[in-house]
Amino acid sequence: MYRAMTLITNSHKIAHIMTSPLRNWDNMMSMKLNITILLPAYTTVLTLMVIP
Repeated sequence: MYRAMTLITNSHKIAHIMTSPLRNWDNMMSMKLNITILLPAYTTVLTLMVIP
């Protein structure tokens, strides 16, 4: 059982490495989106917490 699990995870890792450039691009784009959306929200929350 454990050996089968490690085999599956290893093959999954290999597939992940094979498809990593595309996935990294997607992650980068989503990170940029999250930064553009979340950074102003975080700053406003922090300023609201700091001002009082």
